[in-house]
Amino acid sequence: MERYKRFLEKLHEHVQRDWDRLMPVIGEEGAGKSTLILQSIWLYEQIRGNDPTPESVLDYIVFDDRDAFKQKLLTADAGDPIGVMDAAHILYNKDVMMPDQKDVEKSLLDIRTENYVIFLGYQDWGDIPDQLRKRRAKNVIQVPSRGTIKGYNRRQLDEKYHKLDDMQWPDHALTDTFPSLEGTRLWKRFDEVDKERKRRRLQQDDDSDAELTPQDVVGKIVVEDALEEYVEVNEFQKRAYYSKSLLRYDYPDLSDQQADQVRSALTREADPETLADLDGTDTPPPTGEGKS
Repeated sequence: MERYKRFLEKLHEHVQRDWDRLMPVIGEEGAGKSTLILQSIWLYEQIRGNDPTPESVLDYIVFDDRDAFKQKLLTADAGDPIGVMDAAHILYNKDVMMPDQKDVEKSLLDIRTENYVIFLGYQDWGDIPDQLRKRRAKNVIQVPSRGTIKGYNRRQLDEKYHKLDDMQWPDHALTDTFPSLEGTRLWKRFDEVDKERKRRRLQQDDDSDAELTPQDVVGKIVVEDALEEYVEVNEFQKRAYYSKSLLRYDYPDLSDQQADQVRSALTREADPETLADLDGTDTPPPTGEGKS
């Protein structure tokens, strides 16, 4: 990993000048993305002059939860690395995005001076949001096969974005290899945390299926004429949206994905913009009284 380590050293020098770096790490399932992200954070911590441990490295990891990622952006110290193992659950390339994904993307525009280096794990180039593919990501690391690295700079990413399809890649700027972490304490701790997280998520999904469905929640809210209770307003952007946190507060059995489904269905029932006081006047809607 000597060439890759030199790249991380130069990257560390660059982000000290009030920059950050969002770096997608692309590879199919089982190719070694998680291994590379863990090793990248370990190396980056050493470059920063810190003495990493499995526990300290895992503290920089977010798995697939959008709220956890937003919280990490708020609580991390300037210059910290952040690893997102399954970034498609947090930032995904699709035409109609949930309001909270839009909020995350806007947050990424506001953190440049925090000097974060964020490794985002994706299985495919096409899964990456357009803003990252088009301009925001200055580098992409591809894991074409287990233990191998291909690195691309912004010029090469521009070529891919404008000229090549999802399957084609331009010439790379960096090539290297990386070792397996099997048998190390870092991988053992990561594997334990990852398996426990997956068990909890499966349990939540099973419990939700047994007790409550998104259709049940939407029907209850609509029948009780309670849509307005779940509308929140972003005062800075003057934008209304259905709040996932409020939905999950009242319906804790909903999984993260189910809460997103409920929000989409509620938007189909009524645009949250029509239920919110965006101008702060709190003017009541007109009634039938006084009409000629």
